Amino acid sequence: MKILSIFLSIDLMCWLPMLLWLLGAFLLGWLFRKLFCEKPKLQAAADEKNALQLDYNAYKDSSQAKYLQLQGEYDASKLQAAKLAPALAKIEELEAALVAANNKKQDFAGTAAVKDYKAISAFFGSKIVADDLKLVEGIGPKIEQLFHAAGLKTWDSVAKSTPEQLKAILDAAGDHYKMHDPGTWPAQCAMMVNDEWAALKKWQDELMGGKE
Repeated sequence: MKILSIFLSIDLMCWLPMLLWLLGAFLLGWLFRKLFCEKPKLQAAADEKNALQLDYNAYKDSSQAKYLQLQGEYDASKLQAAKLAPALAKIEELEAALVAANNKKQDFAGTAAVKDYKAISAFFGSKIVADDLKLVEGIGPKIEQLFHAAGLKTWDSVAKSTPEQLKAILDAAGDHYKMHDPGTWPAQCAMMVNDEWAALKKWQDELMGGKE
């Protein structure tokens, strides 16, 4: 109590300078802290911001360059497609014309075959079809299938084969076909290819199962 009384008895004017000095010291310390302690943090934050800005600018520039590249490639492809469009249309037109021509050719070939062999069919007494191997004396449907499987599908191909080659095909097919003798078959087909139908008919009448 005595000490308190002493302090209270001191004139307020004596305390005022001390209070001002303490306030000034506090403000000076706060300012010092802001200037020297917070500055590195602020600088680090500023550096980080600058780094992020640089990364963003680099990404933006890269994206812009990539976009321009892709746009250029797209425009070039579009221009190329426009140039190729007439050629593609022409190719489709030619392909369609080729298909139509082939169909017409096949139809014509079929019609011609019927006309060519109509009189011969009447002469033989049976319908003549081009490259029908069954017209050969001694060849039936099963042997014709064997020859077709071996790649002999026309009169000309059989005519150019030797009897030995034909016999080998028959022997390979089994015992049932070994009894057949293809000795005259190439010659018969050659006569068909050469349109020697009258001579062929006369010769076939003399053959027995294709054998002389």
